[in-house]
Amino acid sequence: MHIRFADPGDAAACLAVYAQYIDTSITFETVLPSEAEFSGRIRSYGAVYPWLIAEEDGHVLAYAYAHRAQERAAYGRGLGTKLYTLLLALLQKQGVRTAYGVVTMPNDASSALHQKLGFRVLGTYHNTGYKNGRWLDVVWFEKPIGS
Repeated sequence: MHIRFADPGDAAACLAVYAQYIDTSITFETVLPSEAEFSGRIRSYGAVYPWLIAEEDGHVLAYAYAHRAQERAAYGRGLGTKLYTLLLALLQKQGVRTAYGVVTMPNDASSALHQKLGFRVLGTYHNTGYKNGRWLDVVWFEKPIGS
């Protein structure tokens, strides 16, 4: 497995990963973004913060990225821990003082990942978004990473 920075040309591969979550409560998006839209996200987010790709034999397995708070993450095979750990280290080198994680609930796996990585619950936005016939909460996590 190899972890590298994404570039806008990775949009289709990232969309293939993201597509698995569109019909779940993990994201509030209800329609899979276009390849052009996703390419733009990689370009704009990646211009300021890291967008990382985990790949094996040229196949994208997972990705993780950071963006400004209040904008808007999915993993497998333990890749979330690897990607998030590297992402936090890079953000720390960039001088970011606090990292925030946003998890639409229920999502026990993502909640456990954040807690495992040392995040603490900052608060819950109750009944924040409506998807798949129900209102969902969003939990915010925070972790100090710099001084």
